[in-house]
Amino acid sequence: MLDLSMIDRDLTEPSASDLETTDERLAKVMSLTASDHFSEAAEAAQSLFEGGTYDLRILGPFLFGVYLERGMEIVPEILGSLVRMLSSSFAFWGPQNKKQLHADNMLKWLLATMLRDFRLHETGQDDTWKQWNSGSEFTISERQGLKLIPELHERIVNQLGNAKALPYLLQLESMLHKMELSAQSARPRVGRGRDDFLSVKLGGVEAATGEESSSESNASDENSSSEGSSESSSDESSSSDSSSAPSNSSSPSTSSNPSATSSSSSSPSSTSSSSSQGSGDDSDSNKSTPSSESSPSSDDNDSEKREEDEKRRAEESEREAKEREEAERAARDAEVAAVQAEESPAEAEPSGKGIRSISVPENEPFRLLRRKMAAFQKLVSAGEHQRAAIVAADLLQIMDHFDPRLYLPSLFRKFFRVLSLVGNDLTPHMTERTDLSYKALLQLYQVDLDYFVRSASSKKK
Repeated sequence: MLDLSMIDRDLTEPSASDLETTDERLAKVMSLTASDHFSEAAEAAQSLFEGGTYDLRILGPFLFGVYLERGMEIVPEILGSLVRMLSSSFAFWGPQNKKQLHADNMLKWLLATMLRDFRLHETGQDDTWKQWNSGSEFTISERQGLKLIPELHERIVNQLGNAKALPYLLQLESMLHKMELSAQSARPRVGRGRDDFLSVKLGGVEAATGEESSSESNASDENSSSEGSSESSSDESSSSDSSSAPSNSSSPSTSSNPSATSSSSSSPSSTSSSSSQGSGDDSDSNKSTPSSESSPSSDDNDSEKREEDEKRRAEESEREAKEREEAERAARDAEVAAVQAEESPAEAEPSGKGIRSISVPENEPFRLLRRKMAAFQKLVSAGEHQRAAIVAADLLQIMDHFDPRLYLPSLFRKFFRVLSLVGNDLTPHMTERTDLSYKALLQLYQVDLDYFVRSASSKKK
């Protein structure tokens, strides 16, 4: 299990070491992240934190792994740890070279990736999304996260200036606010949309509607449990008005219906049981008639409302899909630019005339290859031809199956990182084509690489 307390604290001493760009431990975290193995990447990052190495480049994958493991409830703690990282602990985080750029890239990647996961749940309307919008304990997390975002925004501005991560932080704030409002609207409201309240009346049980249902149900509950004085006084006033017909005099439908009122006023002296029964029938018929007449109108209103809601949801989904696509493209373009801006041990072409020497970090396969070549030269000089032949055969075998990624990984690191980001955009152009313009571009690439690149740059401008 991932332990957020590893970094959710104030650091008091610098990182044990700065990870070089060619460090295998850093490459492992980045490789797992690029292949969407976020949990494994977070575990690899945690092992570095346990060793006292605090590097901003591995903080993003670690925090996203914590989010995947714990869900929405951990979001406030993640935001709080970012606030702490950008406060007094910022000086102790590595790498020291281009720290602000690495911090901005980390924040931008983390926020964009979390937003992408939010929107995937929203698009699928899965159980996780319904829980986040259900008015449960997740609402508390959303509200706590919203309280921390202004402070995080201030720390980002103070430490990083006009950071590229700020738009993604604002999008996260908007998403959390939307979920909180959705959760609040999902809570039941007293006295609205509740058809099952029953009001106990003299002479029977009648269904109450609207706001009266709430007040009358509360009154009936109080009267049934404590037998308070409110119902007694009502009963006494009802019996004093008409001692022979208490149920009709206290009926809410009779008092609220104009026809019932007029009929009762036209025959004030009727006290017989048959007259009382007739008045009750009239009140029942008058009560049922408005509901039957208003039913079609209510259905039409509900149908129109549903259509408007569906149309609005469709428009919101389309707009959010466009915003999500633009945000993902912007995040990818920014990450590509950041990778290309990093220092590389060697570039493809010298900037000026003449020969340019490059420095390539030596890994174990390359070091062993150099030792074998040196051994071959020594054995030939010593006249040990049999031994030299063994070494020569091995070297020829290596040359026949030479894999530059094994011996010179640093030369290809930037290429594969950028390719992993833009590969989907390149795929449609990598199929075999027979049109003349494409064949001409292939030939131009073979005969004049400088013009091949320069003409594309000038065309873009």
